[in-house]
Amino acid sequence: MCSFNENDYADSPRNVIALSTTTGTRLNAIWKRKTDRWYIVEEGNERNPNNVVDILTPRQFQEAIENGKYFFKW
Repeated sequence: MCSFNENDYADSPRNVIALSTTTGTRLNAIWKRKTDRWYIVEEGNERNPNNVVDILTPRQFQEAIENGKYFFKW
């Protein structure tokens, strides 16, 4: 399993992951268990649903990371 899926519950992903783009935009990926989706939002706008950049399934999220659309922010 990828490291972004590791947390206290082995079968569920972390709730929030810091990301960035090639242009340097800072983002957060927020896992919503009710919808089984990752919500990609601009950093600092996590509580404002109008600033959602992308909504991805777990597979789409993995592909976006693998294809370089989003990068893990260290």
